[in-house]
Amino acid sequence: ESAYGPTLAFDGPDVLLLTSTALHRMAPGRPETRQALKLGLHRVLASSSIVFWSEGFFWTFPLRAAATEQARKLCDAPVEPQFLAASGERIGWVERSEGGAFLVRTFDGTRARTLSTHQGSLVGLTLIGDRAYLTEVSRGGTWRLGSVSLDGGPPTFHTVSSGRPPSMLASARDIFFYDGSNRRVRRVSPDFISDEVVLERVVCSPLAVSSRVVCGQVGGVFEIPLNAPTLLPLSTEASGPVAAIAVNDTHVAWLNDSGENRLTLRVLTLPALPAASL
Repeated sequence: ESAYGPTLAFDGPDVLLLTSTALHRMAPGRPETRQALKLGLHRVLASSSIVFWSEGFFWTFPLRAAATEQARKLCDAPVEPQFLAASGERIGWVERSEGGAFLVRTFDGTRARTLSTHQGSLVGLTLIGDRAYLTEVSRGGTWRLGSVSLDGGPPTFHTVSSGRPPSMLASARDIFFYDGSNRRVRRVSPDFISDEVVLERVVCSPLAVSSRVVCGQVGGVFEIPLNAPTLLPLSTEASGPVAAIAVNDTHVAWLNDSGENRLTLRVLTLPALPAASL
């Protein structure tokens, strides 16, 4: 299995590895379980279910399902999504229209509803509560963060920036992203009023946040404590590139690319830190 296709997430203390063909669950103190599921190429973890796109439809499957339970169809979706994100039970995704426009969409009962249309390319998506946050890249190469309510209404935008746009947006109470052109991690408030540099002169890709901020690098996995921003090594074992990373308040999990069609999943208990609120 390639390290670059699966989805990595936490369900409480359990680590979940979602591939196109199975749900793997690693629970503390118990053997790993594997449940065969056709989860397609695009899937996301909601608060009580897995939502995924496959064969022109969105589907849902309970996280704590019985062995005989089947996935349930949510709605028709003939266009393959570019990105899929969740916050609680709210779901949003990006797809591209036949005319080339990028659409931010969500569920409206058993139908899909378009929230906003963008002529610029959308290259990143995350959800906080009932709002979707995105990275929009103009045809001229500049980029900006945008936001649109999952309940409808016009989008709002942050200031225009130049350089390489962030393709990965991570969120807890705020939006975090790696500004690769300037080698820094930035933190932006949901209303776009606050925009601050968390740490400079750093490589942080992939990036994940909870009440903790963790970074993948070629050299391993690191944490940026928000109460005293610096790069704190968590694991410097040379195990191949970090392809995906996930974090909760007590543990970090990541996937290493271990060669062609091979991955390694690692989980580490995070060291205790003084309270630092996101």
